Amino acid sequence: MLEAAAITRRFARTLALNRVDFRACPGEIHALVGENGAGKSTLINIFAGRLKADEGSLSLDGTALTPGSAHLALKAGIVAVYQSPMLFERMSWEENLALGGFGTTRSRHHPAAAAERARPLAVRLGFDLPPAGTPVEHCSIGERVRLEILRALSFDPRVLILDEPTGVLAPTELGPFLELLRRLRGEGRIIIIVTHKLAEALAVADRVTVLRHGRVVAEHKAAETNEAELARLMIGEISRSGEINGATDAAAPSGVPLAPTDSRATPLLTVQNLTLECDGRRVLDAIDFKLAPGEIMGIAGVDGNGQRELVEILARIRTPTAG
Repeated sequence: MLEAAAITRRFARTLALNRVDFRACPGEIHALVGENGAGKSTLINIFAGRLKADEGSLSLDGTALTPGSAHLALKAGIVAVYQSPMLFERMSWEENLALGGFGTTRSRHHPAAAAERARPLAVRLGFDLPPAGTPVEHCSIGERVRLEILRALSFDPRVLILDEPTGVLAPTELGPFLELLRRLRGEGRIIIIVTHKLAEALAVADRVTVLRHGRVVAEHKAAETNEAELARLMIGEISRSGEINGATDAAAPSGVPLAPTDSRATPLLTVQNLTLECDGRRVLDAIDFKLAPGEIMGIAGVDGNGQRELVEILARIRTPTAG
């Protein structure tokens, strides 16, 4: 069991964690949820040894953990996969795996040897590895997430921490990923997922701990709670009308409404039939849109679906194929 007792951490005048108690058991997926700034990242960084608590203690299976040492946390069997990629994009996926637990003195010089060591684990987990020699920058987001997890599992961790693991996955990749987590749980590992997607947390987790303003406000079995209850615990009380009291309006921060856009105004920017082909692949396919004065336009999509190329064309860094 991974257990934290009375963990407290301050950053200058900010109390990030306030006497947090937490426990996660082998063969369990434990979701850690809360708003931005609730203390989730601080807590998992303390688990992984990247931060040291000001007060409190950590133990794994009853053995005290040395605080503030990522090396000793890894040696004890705690590995974290963070939301921000930790792979070397210009290197091949084999070279990245060779820098993890698959690497040996020989395989660090021969990444193919590390890949051969990784392949049986990938097969067991249902992973499809990229073609040999593929640079990470040419891998899909789903492939990168799987490589991160594969490299983490190369250390044979007892505790695997995943920070917003589904945030960059396409909808079609979500189901297989959740099934992967269930397989890892079946191996007797402790799986901790940090997420703000409550439906996913309830779909895969055995237990859910809710942080709010640096405190643990609740711990529930996933089967005994629901999204509305978790949202109330994370953010505030829910009024009879169904609105969450204390939540801020994302479209109008601090209650200040945005000025309406005049649809009759002459567009500041017009994009027509914008097309871009790179290496035989159509990255942008006949894009059309207009941007009016005083308007904010959002561009949404999983990373790698043309957003960066679109911005680079608008900034005149790239030249479109057509449009």
